Amino acid sequence: MPMRLATKRTVIDYTSIDPFFNFQLGKVCHNAANTPLEEHVHPNALELTYFVRGEQVYTVHATPYTVKSGEVFLTLPNERHSSGHYPKDKSQFYYLIIDQAFLRQLLFNESESLTLLNALMHIEPRSFKVNTSLTADFEALLACGLDSSPYHKTSISLLLSHILLQLVQAKTHCSPHPAVPMQEVLEYIQHHLEEPISLSQLARIANLSEGRFKTKFKHYVGTPPREYILREKVKQAKALLENSDLTITQISYHLGFSSSQYFSTVFKRFTSTSPLDYRHQHVMD
Repeated sequence: MPMRLATKRTVIDYTSIDPFFNFQLGKVCHNAANTPLEEHVHPNALELTYFVRGEQVYTVHATPYTVKSGEVFLTLPNERHSSGHYPKDKSQFYYLIIDQAFLRQLLFNESESLTLLNALMHIEPRSFKVNTSLTADFEALLACGLDSSPYHKTSISLLLSHILLQLVQAKTHCSPHPAVPMQEVLEYIQHHLEEPISLSQLARIANLSEGRFKTKFKHYVGTPPREYILREKVKQAKALLENSDLTITQISYHLGFSSSQYFSTVFKRFTSTSPLDYRHQHVMD
């Protein structure tokens, strides 16, 4: 059986297609947590990161920002950013790095282009919810970058413009908040992390079939229910490792894991470190 790569990455520099297209688009899939993202800067370029799955903590000016599934995170030109001491999370995301000068010429005329650039430069907050249809748009833009049809440059321009316009309009067309039954599901999970939680239980709370529940949960929360439960267990495990004298075996059974080995495997998948190393690092801090 072939080994699954820890990280899959596709990056296209669109200047290789036409010098006018001064931007890059990347697609990244981390199949497990990885070493933290080092501090870096994009000279005179904005970066927009769209998370399809998972979540990530980024730091800008020493301030942490948590970006979740279905959200976009923005960093401004020449702004130093990293993930601090937080590992690269198990996740899938796209990122756009776009030169400011190129943005001033992207749309139909200079006035509209400047309006778009100004809107992007002043988006608040840094992370915000967007429509999940963006996934298809990013995939189409990647496909155009690998295309050689007579009109692929026009398609690139139109798709990039469409993506950016959707982002600046996202503040006035917000995604719906979770429905009340789904909020009840999230509260149930938080209060029962120390017990086995079945999808059939959660589906009954939401008054949905199990298949329909999984679809709706991922739509509202951005993460499949089983992964969400594991993430929440790992968060609670971190708190226990930091603030209690419970052994790793005690913590694993306290949180409903079938064994300490399985607990350690899950913990490392989402944090890139073992529970023991995590505790030692915290004590050292």
